[in-house]
Amino acid sequence: NADKVVKTVSSVTVNTKTVNAKAVKQAIKKAGSTDRAVVEIVLGKKVRKISKGAFKGTNVKTLVVKSKKLKKKTVRGSLKGSKIKTVKVKTGSKKTSRKYVKKYKKIFTRKNAGRKVKVK
Repeated sequence: NADKVVKTVSSVTVNTKTVNAKAVKQAIKKAGSTDRAVVEIVLGKKVRKISKGAFKGTNVKTLVVKSKKLKKKTVRGSLKGSKIKTVKVKTGSKKTSRKYVKKYKKIFTRKNAGRKVKVK
């Protein structure tokens, strides 16, 4: 099995308007990694919506959000069935990021997103 080496890419970027399971799987495949190896997914600036079950079946533990367009409605149930523990907000400068951490803390709740996560 030596000829089939899987590159373990720990971080993958998804930059589509809607992040769904298909987009996540494509990004992982494109990076040349597997669902099990990826532990961090970066959501680009274009992301507006995270579909239900987008990270189901992956080993992703960290979500890095660069988008400023996420709303309560657009992340509903998105983390259900995932292993995500942390949502890191990196929307630009420290000041901007802090503002969005406050905003996203209200969005990424167990009640809304379907899983209890740390937003920082």
